[in-house]
Amino acid sequence: MANANKSLSDIIISIAKSVAQAQSDVEESQLSHIFTFFERKFKKDEKGNLTDDLLPGIFPRKLKIGIPDSDSKFFRTKYYSVPYINLLPITPIHIENIKTEFDVSLVGIESNQQTEEGEETEGDMKDFKALPSLKVDVVGGGFGKKNGLSAHICLTMSRHDLPEGTSRMINELINNAQGYQEDLILRKEGQDNEEEIDES
Repeated sequence: MANANKSLSDIIISIAKSVAQAQSDVEESQLSHIFTFFERKFKKDEKGNLTDDLLPGIFPRKLKIGIPDSDSKFFRTKYYSVPYINLLPITPIHIENIKTEFDVSLVGIESNQQTEEGEETEGDMKDFKALPSLKVDVVGGGFGKKNGLSAHICLTMSRHDLPEGTSRMINELINNAQGYQEDLILRKEGQDNEEEIDES
């Protein structure tokens, strides 16, 4: 078995990375679900027939709803198209809180700062990288508990909202990136082929 001795900070960082990866997997799964509400479409030729070339972008899947609009002379039906994504709630999924508890065996303290001659010195509280690290053994937590050389760690992580500055930056990026960028025009039979007009 590899050496199980690690610093306490390494263990906490590993747990935090695991939580971040779990949140990323949840968001990726949710994004895949959202894509099921969209579809790709094929281009049409001058005669209106479908070709094997895909149009750029994706298009919302729509539900066609028939609305009766008859009068005394005719039976009429109006059709109203509604994107499926408008009919179902899309709720973001977040990991709000994570709580973990474990016992570790205290191994020792390892200094992170050395002098030019290689002698260890005490770290300044202002320089966190120079502060000593607490070495622990997770595997030997139960053995250390029996001998009074253990610590019980309770770690809680909570989700927080984005800072206001970050939210403003994201909104600014969205406002500048979205909008109509180009039109795809298909001319009728007997005229020139399709052309793209860039309006950006």
